[in-house]
Amino acid sequence: MKYILIFVISLGFACAATGQSYQDKWIQDSLKVETIKAACSARQIRNLIDLGTQLQAFGVDDQSISIVRRNLQYGAEHQIWWVDFLQTKSQEYFSLILWNGQIIALELYESGLEDINFRHTDREKMLELRQLKEQDFGTIALSDDLLFPLEIKIFGHWCSIGGVPPTYALRMLDLVNEKNKAVLSNWLLSFDPEIQAYATEGLYYLEQEGIPRSRQELELIEKLNMISNTLIKCEGCFYYVKRKFREDLDKKSLKRSYKAYKESGWIYRE
Repeated sequence: MKYILIFVISLGFACAATGQSYQDKWIQDSLKVETIKAACSARQIRNLIDLGTQLQAFGVDDQSISIVRRNLQYGAEHQIWWVDFLQTKSQEYFSLILWNGQIIALELYESGLEDINFRHTDREKMLELRQLKEQDFGTIALSDDLLFPLEIKIFGHWCSIGGVPPTYALRMLDLVNEKNKAVLSNWLLSFDPEIQAYATEGLYYLEQEGIPRSRQELELIEKLNMISNTLIKCEGCFYYVKRKFREDLDKKSLKRSYKAYKESGWIYRE
């Protein structure tokens, strides 16, 4: 595991430093360790010391990863990396936030998405990114797990197993049933596209329940439709497409999803 962690962190620094680009697709964008090793100079690799990692031989020449990438606001980017997941030899996942060519946060998950085995956060850079947004929107009353998309919440927007909505979708539906408009409004200020999307849907659902959206909320939703934030959409396990807000959260889609969750009992009127 230590070797894999060294590989993943060095990959991030190598790509950030060299400007390496990946194909703009969301399926099986696999990279070989040897390719990354060749791109890494000694100076780039020494950045690993900042994460408290010792430099050792990789020893995993046939290791490959698959990457999902999406843009955030203010030039930040979120990446999710799966190690060897198509061969089911590993259940290791990496979630990273990159900003200005640097990894400012990283989490390593083992045995699925429940246990975090390694976490690195550049608190100063994360605070700086938060303050940039607060300059535009005022104080943001969100914890880091809701503000930043570091925690892997779902595999795709509304993606789940067995027909049960994923965790944060359930939280949104609970807030709708509780008529808790204030919390959903705060969710709009998240950097996480999934949280922003659930906020947009939840506020629409509340409007159908007789609680109208404010002018400020509608203006913010319109901004989300205009910027480059993207959602991960599932098209079967391990296959993804990039979707923009305006493509997936249009009025017709919102109306259809509200009707479905109302008829199925997930949204109810007390």
